[in-house]
Amino acid sequence: MTASRETAPPFRGPAPLTVRWTAVLAVGLGGLALAVAAGTFPLGGMARQLSASVDASLLVALVFAAVGLLVALRQPRNSMGWLLLAGAAAIALNFATSF
Repeated sequence: MTASRETAPPFRGPAPLTVRWTAVLAVGLGGLALAVAAGTFPLGGMARQLSASVDASLLVALVFAAVGLLVALRQPRNSMGWLLLAGAAAIALNFATSF
């Protein structure tokens, strides 16, 4: 006696509207992180508070934002891209508000 097994339909990915909104969110969050990190350099220069550690941290934030943006755009369900974007925005905002 054999039992018939029903197979689930193949996964076709998220709906196109969801993909569009995640792309908009990723570009918005990445753009915010990149803009704030890039804008922090002139702020630190005007406040005469730039140092090697601040420069290195802001460069790390820029790299985090760029990599996070690529990962979030190509694989929206991968949480690592979103964490990199959020971390980059947090680092950039931290330095921008400290000046």
